[in-house]
Amino acid sequence: MGVREFWGRLKERVKRWRAPLEPLPLEFHVDVNEEGKHVIRVYCLVHGRRHQIKGVHKLWRYGEIIELEDKYYMISPDDLEILLALRSLNPTPREDGSLVCEIIPPILKYLRTRKDKVVETNESKAIKVSEKALQPAAEVDYVHGQGLIVKAGYSDPKGERILRQSELKRSNMVHKHMRKSVQPSILSRRF
Repeated sequence: MGVREFWGRLKERVKRWRAPLEPLPLEFHVDVNEEGKHVIRVYCLVHGRRHQIKGVHKLWRYGEIIELEDKYYMISPDDLEILLALRSLNPTPREDGSLVCEIIPPILKYLRTRKDKVVETNESKAIKVSEKALQPAAEVDYVHGQGLIVKAGYSDPKGERILRQSELKRSNMVHKHMRKSVQPSILSRRF
């Protein structure tokens, strides 16, 4: 890097810091792909228009300044909190700018509390998070001429039916900050 290039870069950074910063509102769209993994797209809202952010990893640093249409923006602490929660899942970025990962139940539950920022598709909403361990259950019926019919599985939290193990999706993801896997009592289910 030459002296002129250095001074040019320095001058540009000082110019950015002097410019008034506006908050850059973000919106997070959460979907589920055919493999059962979550696909997250991050959008910024500028002048009433939504733009998908292609390089989400650039927003993970606190205090990062973004230049759009000759204005300078900064990510709010609330949006940064969501970004860092997603980053903790070690998502795989795709060429279209979306992030693909398995969302562990505690983070899915957290994202659902942020309804003002997080938009879920029906496929994502269909995943239910259970706080308690599901209880084993069996239903025994006798049909004349057929004999005993036994259904085994887990009781539906509403007590309406017995869920087969194949209907449940267990999260086996090990969070990188944990030494052991996620508590086995937390299951996500699709109905």
